[in-house]
Amino acid sequence: MDNARHVLLHARRNRTIRAARAGAIITKLNNEIAAILVEPESAQRLAAEGAEPRPMSRAAFARVIIAEIEKWTRVAREANIRAE
Repeated sequence: MDNARHVLLHARRNRTIRAARAGAIITKLNNEIAAILVEPESAQRLAAEGAEPRPMSRAAFARVIIAEIEKWTRVAREANIRAE
């Protein structure tokens, strides 16, 4: 029993460490992308394509994605659209 517990605790600790590292990488990427989006050249190129830069935090982006999923799920349900 002690060996099994040790293995489970070790696996949990490793997952936590990997998640923390992944979170740090995602935060760094998000910060770098946000900095690029506000550069005048980037903003102009995006505007020329009809896009508008909206740099935001990871949490804000997650809220946008969740809202979009909820909206389009509702639209599909109301229009009786089914996946094939």
